[in-house]
Formats: sequence, C-alpha cells, structure tokens
Amino acid sequence: WRRTDFLLVRRSHPGVLQSASALTAHVRRVQSATGIRRVYLATDSDDQAELDQVERAIDPVRHSRTDSAASLLARAQLANVEIAICGMASRFLGTRTSSYTLAILEERSAIFGHATDTSEEMQVEPPPAPEAALIPSRDVSEAPPASPAVTVGRTGMFLVFDVSPLEQLNKQRRALMFYLDLSMRLQRTLVLPRARLLRRAPPGSVGVQTSGAKYVRWGEIFNLTHLRRLHPVVELESFLDSLAPGQQIDALVELGQHGCVPTGAVRVELNGVRRVPVAETLCAPGLQHDLHTLGGMPQRVLAFSGVTDQLPQARAITLRPNVHFVQATYQAASQFVESTFGAAPFLAIHWRRTDFLLVRRSQPGVLQSAQQVATHVRRIQDATGIRRVFLATDSDDQVELDELQQAVGTVRFSSRADAPLLLQAARSNIEIAICGMASRFLGTKTSSYTLAIIEERAAVFGHDSSTSEEMGLLPPASRVAAEEGSSTQPAQRFKAEL
Repeated sequence: WRRTDFLLVRRSHPGVLQSASALTAHVRRVQSATGIRRVYLATDSDDQAELDQVERAIDPVRHSRTDSAASLLARAQLANVEIAICGMASRFLGTRTSSYTLAILEERSAIFGHATDTSEEMQVEPPPAPEAALIPSRDVSEAPPASPAVTVGRTGMFLVFDVSPLEQLNKQRRALMFYLDLSMRLQRTLVLPRARLLRRAPPGSVGVQTSGAKYVRWGEIFNLTHLRRLHPVVELESFLDSLAPGQQIDALVELGQHGCVPTGAVRVELNGVRRVPVAETLCAPGLQHDLHTLGGMPQRVLAFSGVTDQLPQARAITLRPNVHFVQATYQAASQFVESTFGAAPFLAIHWRRTDFLLVRRSQPGVLQSAQQVATHVRRIQDATGIRRVFLATDSDDQVELDELQQAVGTVRFSSRADAPLLLQAARSNIEIAICGMASRFLGTKTSSYTLAIIEERAAVFGHDSSTSEEMGLLPPASRVAAEEGSSTQPAQRFKAEL
C-alpha cells in the first residue's frame, strides 16, 4: 500500500491512491472470493490514523519495523524481506505505477511460481462487499483453476513475428498488438522480437536510416510483467537459446516487399539474428488474416517476417491496458509533470513536422503552421480555462518553434539531439506518457505517434475520449488569420532543402 510521496505525485492518477476504506474494500472482495482470512501489510505509510483504521477493519500483521535511525543497509534488507513475504502469499494486492509492486509481481512469478491471476493491482474503489459475501463461494482447499495465460503456455505452440526493418518503434508496437491478438486467438505463445531502434533520415530527406540500427530486448522498453498477465510471451533471444539441437522454426511466412521464393530447409536472418534455422519458407500473403487456415496448421513454431500489420483501434484499445512502458518511463514523466506543472491542469500537443512536410502536404488538415497550432490551443484554452501547454514535436525548425512558444508559452521535455538511440527511444516514450497525463490533448492527423498517445490516455490513464482530438482544418476566418499571422513557410523551406 504505497503512500508518502505518492500522495503528492500520483494524486491526479485515477486508481493509484487508495484510502484506508478503499484498501479495506479491495481486501474484502478478495476474501469473499477465496475464503482467505489472514492479511499481511507492507506499506510506507507514516499516518498512524489511517494505519489504525486499516487495523480495525482487516487486522493485518506487519513485519517488525526498523527504527528511524537504522542504517540504509538495514532498511534495504527489510524492504527485500517484505518483497519475499509478499512473494510467498496465496494472493497479492499491489499499488498501480509502483516499482515496488512490480518487484513483488516479478518475485511471485519468477521465484515462487504463482499464476498471474493470483496477483493484481488495486484500481478504482469497488463497491462495499455485503457481509454475506464473506462466505467462500467454493471449497478453498481445491487448487484454483489455471489462468488462461498458463493454459496457453502449456501447449508448446509458438508464434514468431519480425517487423519490416523500415518501421519505427511506435509501428513496431502496433504490429505487436496485431500479433498479440493473433496469438491469443490461435492459443500460441507469442515470441517477441527485439525492438529495432532507427535514426531519423538526415534533414532534407524522408524516412529512416536502416544502417546502424540498434536492437534491444523488448523488456528494456516495455513492461513484460503487465503483458504476461494477459498472455504468455517470451523474448526472441530467450526462445532461440531454448531450442534444443535439431529444433527450428517449422515454417516462416515471408511478408516483405521484396518478393518471396519458397524454400526447403534454410538458415535466415531474423530480427537481426543471423543463421536462424528454418524448416521451410512459405509465400502466402494474407495468411496472417486467415484464422481458419492458421488454426489448422500443425507446425509447432510458426513465424512471419517483414510484417507491417496493425490492429484496428477498437480492438487495440482492449489490449492496451496490458501493453505498458517500463516503470522508469512513468516515473520520469511523473517527475517532469510534478516539477513543471505541479497540480495545475495542462494541455499537451503532438505537432508532427519534418518528413510530414513532404509526404503529407497534399492531405487537408494534417500540416499545421505555428499560428494554426496556436489557434487550436487558444480554442481549447477558451473552452476549458487551461493555461499551461506541453509540446512534443520532431520539429527542428527553430524559427517556427520560437513562434509557437511566443504565442502560447509551450514547455518541452529536454533531451540531447545526439543522444544514443536507446535514450532517444526512452525520451519518446516519456513524452507519450506526459501527453497521456495531460488534462487535454491535441494531436496530428494520420500520425502513429498521436495514435499511441490517444491509446495511452484511454487505456493507461483512463481519460475520456472527449479529452483528446486531432488538429484539423480551422474554420475559414480562423484559417485566414492564422495564415496571415505566420511569419514562416516551413514546407517551402523543406522542399527547397530537398
């Protein structure tokens, strides 16, 4: 039960802070479902009044505390002892967005072998449980049924995928959503490729540089504990290491844009890993959408390469609560929001520029000048009273950045332009989280980055869809005023550079 600093830095996050009565309601709900009566409490609370309230309600026991003068080592040892105690428990309730809760969840799964459905994070306060509901609904001496994730994991069937090498990180995540959904439907364990980090093409060109790509394990960027609660997954390197001599990918379906030639046994490069053994390659465009055929395929390990598939947003939003960034991303975002805005509401903007100035110039409403963005911002400010503005953008045009800053007073998350690729990816994800926390959001049409923010806001932070929108065409009068007020023509400058 995380308290102290969370009472300040998480007070605007739905479901994170749980009062003593809310904690009690969660405990009674679990007790009524399982018949468990004994309760252990690990908490950093120093509020004796709320601790007494919890003690009267559910009579928890606690590990003996170290005194305030105890050494740092003694305190660290106590924290680890409590993680282990929580790891041994039959059931566990944790605090959302807490790295300590995450450590306990990992301990329970990896060290003590608990099924994922024996652990959960407390969400929005449930209704009070009636006293009659405290009677166990089943014989608690029976072992609980295996979770769907555990059941799938026992089948020994795997689905591997590798995204087209031209796709940036957000589209790699969207491909993950597609193949996560497919693996759930096929009852196969999903093998996660390494994330491929790419540098942006130099000024005056579009796309990305595929040379010099850096590969990192998915778990370095995304939270696998959350994902494994939904469905069994394994990272590609671990999967390949687990293959016994003679084992291989049974069938590789080539979906790339450079043609396909079916083969027999061959060794291929997959996700930057060379000489991966494959029994056969298949040329079957569209097979990933044919559930009937896929469901009847007997191959133990089925792989797709060169994929660009994306799941429709209506389905993706149902899976997104389990596709989180690593906890450090949310901690960095929270620290920035707290130090920059405090408790004040703020508007976040994603303003896509650079290659969009060329590839989207014929699409109405996609490109927005600095003055047009300012006009959209003022419309939101007039309607809501929000004054503080956060800007996430890929623009490297200092003239237009200064113009927007002078118009609406934007603040940005600082980062070195020449930072290593992993730090650039971390910064990008932190900005998604910051935009996810904002009271209101304005995004760029047709941008997968804006789409990632909208999903983050709905699925992770619980914002209503009405708090997010994409900037479109302004009313004629506003559009003329914005165009007259703009002192720059970035699209013309960009084409001149080309």
